[in-house]
Amino acid sequence: MKKNDPSQDKPRIIPIPRAQNLDLSNLISPNPGLLAQKFVEWESENSEKRESQESRKYSYTIRNTQLAIVGQSIHSQRIGAKGQFFTSSKGRINSILNEILKAYQEKYNGHFEKCGGELRTYELQSRLAIGLGSADVREIGFMFHRHGFPYIPGSALKGAARAAAELIDKASLEEIQTVFGWAPDPKQGLPDAHVGKVIFWDAIPLPGQKLLELDVMNPHFPNYYSSKGKNPPAEWDSPIPIYFLTVPAGTRFLFAIEADSSVQAQALRWLDIALTQLGIGAKTTLGYGLWKRVS
Repeated sequence: MKKNDPSQDKPRIIPIPRAQNLDLSNLISPNPGLLAQKFVEWESENSEKRESQESRKYSYTIRNTQLAIVGQSIHSQRIGAKGQFFTSSKGRINSILNEILKAYQEKYNGHFEKCGGELRTYELQSRLAIGLGSADVREIGFMFHRHGFPYIPGSALKGAARAAAELIDKASLEEIQTVFGWAPDPKQGLPDAHVGKVIFWDAIPLPGQKLLELDVMNPHFPNYYSSKGKNPPAEWDSPIPIYFLTVPAGTRFLFAIEADSSVQAQALRWLDIALTQLGIGAKTTLGYGLWKRVS
């Protein structure tokens, strides 16, 4: 006779303010960021609250669709048998996100037609792990735009381009400061900050693509890592899979910069080096976050 899962008897909650008074039992959200980061099911036992094991295991449901996140356990009351998870309309999610991305693409195109600058399209050659270190209820974050799609902040692109200028191109400090500006540094004779000559826009995915893909880290010596080396690594430790979200290889993003004409070509070259040689995001030493230019 199969034993009952004791976790089934623990109360389940959605950690949102009581004042919201929301009924989540029939929620259909077209925003994957909300499903992944806000409506997370927790267990409540002896005044302690933590993410439920079922939510940890099933919260990212991968389907053979354009969008990876299509379901999550978000019932506001007690959960029944395993597998009884909310499944949102895949067509509706894809349709709404595509319309949002089309609107952003039109905004980018319209702005740069009027104001100058340059738009470029790059395609991922490996998975992109962006925002892993950001605050998240699952301790492993992901960079969701407020409208639900993955994106790369312009500040991250600016930092990567500067790293390319310093590490790969060996540019002089004067060249770098001309393009990127500088912060106050009295020791270097820079009492005041100075703005750079380039604006890096957020990079956004083009519409009509698969946007998310599940990846896994599998530490084989959890006791060794959790004890910070006090316990030796041992073969009898049980691996603990850690799932996290990525953007899949083959996804195309739109990159944009506005720059003074005197430095635009230089800034674009450094950005290209950053994308194609250094990579963007986390785990770049393992080959993540590399791109190739397609237009």
